[in-house]
Order: sequence, then C-alpha cells, then structure tokens
Amino acid sequence: MDSSLKALRKNAFLYGLLLGITLLVIDIITLYVFSLRESVVWVLLAYLFGSIILPLSAAIGVITRLRDKIGGYWNQREATSGIFIIFLCAYLISSFGRLLCFQIIPDQTKSSAINNFANAVGQFLNNLKFQPHTINNIVKSIRQQFDTIDVSKISVLLPNLMFLIIILFVVAFIFGNILKRSPKVGRAFDHNNSNFSA
Repeated sequence: MDSSLKALRKNAFLYGLLLGITLLVIDIITLYVFSLRESVVWVLLAYLFGSIILPLSAAIGVITRLRDKIGGYWNQREATSGIFIIFLCAYLISSFGRLLCFQIIPDQTKSSAINNFANAVGQFLNNLKFQPHTINNIVKSIRQQFDTIDVSKISVLLPNLMFLIIILFVVAFIFGNILKRSPKVGRAFDHNNSNFSA
C-alpha cells in the first residue's frame, strides 16, 4: 500500500473518532435541551443546531483538517476514501455511544425530552395547517425513533449496517467531489520544470 494513502487512512480514522465523539456530545446536549425546554422555538432551534448545523459544521471542519494534514491537496479518490473512513468511524462511535449513554440518562429526562420534542413538532405542524392524521403519524414516528435508542435493540442498527455503508460511501463521494483540491496548474508546471531550468 502506498505510504501516503496509508497515512491518509490512519489520519482519517483518528479524525473519524474525533467527529464521532463530537456528534455524541452534541446529541446528549440536544437531548437535555429537549428535556428542559417546552417552547416550540427552543426545541426546534435545538433540533436545527443539534441535528443539522453543528454536525455539518463539525464534519466539514474535520474533513478540511484532514486535507490540510496531508499537504492541502487531494484527488477524488483520496478525498472519497478519507471522507468515507471519517464518516464510517463517526457513525459507529456516535451510534453505539448513543445507545450506551441513553441507558445512563435518567428516565425522567428521556421522557421529558421525547414529550417536549414530539409536542413541539406537533404544534409546529398544526400551525402549518397539516391534517391531524398526518401530524399524529409524524409524532408517532418520532416516538418510535426514540424508542429504538436502547441497548436491548442494538439489533436495529446491525441489519441496516450494509445499507448505511453504501449511503455513507455515496455521501463521501459527493463531499469528496465538493472538497477535493488539486494543485494549481501553473504551480505544478513550475515544480515539474524546476530541474530543467536549473
């Protein structure tokens, strides 16, 4: 295996661990915000930041750090490989960490978080004039998703792992295409001809 590719994968693994721990901490903080706040605005803002803005920012941050770590440039293959390893490690760490931490969090906190979030979503959809049966189905789905976060239901994750790996690879390919960076043509030309000019 090429030494540069080996170094890329090693650093991607480490940054994946870092991202996974970061996502786990964000999930726990978000859960506690859900449990402490009943306001629709507070709950939806916590969801927006905890589920979208902060995770996306953290992911882009570690990806760019990895790119800088290997010299600031990488092609499509290197970018996709590195980002895929980051995402896979982060997913495994955050998912299994969430399952374990959910057992430590007090039942009252979990119950309040579930109820506050479900009620906030229900009120929000009601303000948007959704049909009552649609709201009920969405709220029911939310409660079921919370119910799956349990060590005894770890089997929920494993059967879907192969499908998730495919999804993660596709997402990594998209991110790799967006965040790839090649040396400027002029700089590469000067570098390649430096010996000739000497």
